[in-house]
Amino acid sequence: MQENAFYNCNRAFFATELVADFINWAEGWNNDRPVYYNAQVFVDGNFEYIVVDEGYAIISLYFGNETDINIPGKLSGVDVRIIESYAFSIEYNGNLDDVQSIRIPASVEVIKKDGIKLDTTIYCAAAKKPGGWEQNWAGYNAIITWGEY
Repeated sequence: MQENAFYNCNRAFFATELVADFINWAEGWNNDRPVYYNAQVFVDGNFEYIVVDEGYAIISLYFGNETDINIPGKLSGVDVRIIESYAFSIEYNGNLDDVQSIRIPASVEVIKKDGIKLDTTIYCAAAKKPGGWEQNWAGYNAIITWGEY
């Protein structure tokens, strides 16, 4: 794999059943995008997600068209802990224009930048913003309610 092979790919992340990079891959091939080793990708309902070897799930994409989205606390029997960048984004799912609300369970420890890039009402089970949620995790005009799921 060449250096900068995925340059300027905002939503790019990598899930592989490999346990490490191949020896001849150039350093920086992933342009600092996340790489989840020893992982598997699944689809359940409207969610595409990754189950990692450490025993938790990462939501990588929502492709439904519901107006009220309830993010599950578990997928494949494991906790949903991470929401990846652009998982809930009009850029990658044009059906999200009419979303009225999203509910985030307490199991979510990390939301990457632009993970929920929607200007809607977001209900979070957490009483306050968890330390693992990046600064720009939600849409600029989103209405956030803490301690309610």
